[in-house]
Amino acid sequence: MALLRWYLQGPVQLSAQWDAEETCRFHGQNVISYAAMGAALLVLFQVPLNNFYPPYSPVTFFNSLKFPAFDASQIAVLILLLGLIASSLGLNASAHWRSAASAQERRSAVIRKSIILANAAIFMWISFKLYYPMLASLQINWGPTFFTVFGNFGNVALALVIILMVFAMSLVIGYGLRLASQRVERLLLGDEDAEPITKLSGRV
Repeated sequence: MALLRWYLQGPVQLSAQWDAEETCRFHGQNVISYAAMGAALLVLFQVPLNNFYPPYSPVTFFNSLKFPAFDASQIAVLILLLGLIASSLGLNASAHWRSAASAQERRSAVIRKSIILANAAIFMWISFKLYYPMLASLQINWGPTFFTVFGNFGNVALALVIILMVFAMSLVIGYGLRLASQRVERLLLGDEDAEPITKLSGRV
């Protein structure tokens, strides 16, 4: 809940009055907040997190150091904790923006960031719902053929084929979500205040 609240409280677009430092801070905070909410969505959708831990590090590799052994629930807590700590670095800047912004600007920012988050959640949910059933089905039906053709790399080749298929479907889904988000934004903000979600991060 804290991650969601901090995410919604921040600005969603650049201001023409900001200098270079404020612009860089805005982009950095946006990257952190989006990454933190992405991690929260991975935990929410119960995506297997074992592939994300332990992270690769040249320091640990060359020094033969080992990360603590965590199970799936501990990895989820660790990811959320890191996202919480990183997101907290932008609280002062977000509070400064809220104090200077009008009520309409704050409302517009919350609506637009909510739409962005909803798009990401729908996109991730559909992608994962497609990937794992397709992986299981193709492994059963085409697994022996891929292992015959590619040998020990058959599983990797099969996974790449599925990724390409999901990617193609994701493009279609993403386009549909983009059109839907623009309609929702115009409905909630009106034609004058509405601005395509895909252009928000590049406005100066």
